[in-house]
Amino acid sequence: MLRLGHGVILISLMLMLGLMTFWRAFATWVLGHPRFAERVLIIGTGQNAISLAAEMLQKHKSRYKIVGFIADDPTLLGKSLINPSVVGLVSDLRQTLTDYPAERLIVALEDERGKLPLQQLLALKLSQQVNI
Repeated sequence: MLRLGHGVILISLMLMLGLMTFWRAFATWVLGHPRFAERVLIIGTGQNAISLAAEMLQKHKSRYKIVGFIADDPTLLGKSLINPSVVGLVSDLRQTLTDYPAERLIVALEDERGKLPLQQLLALKLSQQVNI
């Protein structure tokens, strides 16, 4: 007959607690690493887009990496709004995604009726090229 000592349960619990703590710390580090961040393009160049980008950049362990902004004004192309610059135009949305790959598009347009590129966004969503 095998007889276990009274300390085996206590040692097992302590070992399990230590391994679980290590695993959670490791998973948090991996998920917060910039290499695994989701690439984002922001549609818009107004105050909403800039404040959203600033908030995303301030978070140390952000899950997102801002690739750039997409504008509807060609004169803003290449202009730096915060750290990322304007990398494309709304009219060339598919080409911009080809040149600057991103997994997610964030629409942060000012309240301008009729400015949302709905047909292009639906086509991109249906092709499963990007999350919106």
